[in-house]
Amino acid sequence: MYHSETLREAGYRILQARAARAITAGELFPQRQDVIGSYTRSGAAVKPGSHVPGQFSDSWNFGFSLSWELDFWGRFRRAVAAADANLDASVLAYDEVLVTLLADVAANYVTVRTTQERIKLLQANVELQQGIYQFVEERLKAGFKQTELDLDQALTTLRQSEAAIPQLEITLR
Repeated sequence: MYHSETLREAGYRILQARAARAITAGELFPQRQDVIGSYTRSGAAVKPGSHVPGQFSDSWNFGFSLSWELDFWGRFRRAVAAADANLDASVLAYDEVLVTLLADVAANYVTVRTTQERIKLLQANVELQQGIYQFVEERLKAGFKQTELDLDQALTTLRQSEAAIPQLEITLR
C-alpha cells in the first residue's frame, strides 16, 4: 500500500537527518575529554601541641586529556558523507511532497474555476433556451405550422440544461 507523506512529516525527516548528520560529524572530534584539578593547603603548628599556625604549604594540581579514534580507514568521513546524502535525500523528499502539493492545489483550482465557468455558461444557456421555448410556444398558439414535437423538443432541451446545473454545483462543492 502506497503511503503519501505529508509536508509536515517530510519537514520532520529533514530535522531528523540534520540531527543525525551533526551526531555523525561529532565523531570526527575527540570522543572523550577530561579535565582534572585539585588544590590543597596544609599548615603545621610552630610547637607541637600548640594551636598557633606556623608554616603553610599550597599544592595545585591540574591536568586534562583528550582521546579519539583516529580515522585511518575513513570510516568517520564515509559516515559523514552518508549522513550528508541522507540529509540531501530528505530535502529532495520534502521538495517532492511540496511539488505534489502545489500540483494538487493548481489542479483543484483549475477544476473549481472551470466548473464555475461551466455553471455560468449553462445558466446563460438556460436563459436562451427559455426564450426559444417561449418563442416556439407563442408561434404554436398563433397558428404557425410549428408542431407540438418542436415544442416538446425545446422543453426537453431546457429541462436537461436546468438539471445539469445542480450536478455541477455538487462538483464545485
